[in-house]
Amino acid sequence: MEREGTDPRPAPNPVSLSETDRTELLAELAKLAYMPEVKGFWYNGKTVVLDGYRFVGCRFDNCTLVVNSVHFELRNCFIDHTNTIMWQGDLVKAIRLFSFSNPGFDGRVPGLAPVRNEDGTITVAG
Repeated sequence: MEREGTDPRPAPNPVSLSETDRTELLAELAKLAYMPEVKGFWYNGKTVVLDGYRFVGCRFDNCTLVVNSVHFELRNCFIDHTNTIMWQGDLVKAIRLFSFSNPGFDGRVPGLAPVRNEDGTITVAG
């Protein structure tokens, strides 16, 4: 009999890589983490996809900011209240779960709220 909370599946076998393969793999992973820097731009009335970029000292006025992931940075940027943020992708599920713990939040932006089922449960899905 198994104890509660244990995983009955066997542990995966680690992949054996040569030193050269390991170095090449790390170099490829580093490329994924690299974000091109956009510095000092002013966006006015544009649709800007934030994912994959580091924005430094930029200004956004009356823009639609599209966010699909957490893979972006805003450093010392000005974003006024005329902007709209469009949340997309799997990030929406995390926002829905967050809004569950903040009931005043979920009524304001219904698309970002969890589905509250009649039986008292919630649904957070794609």
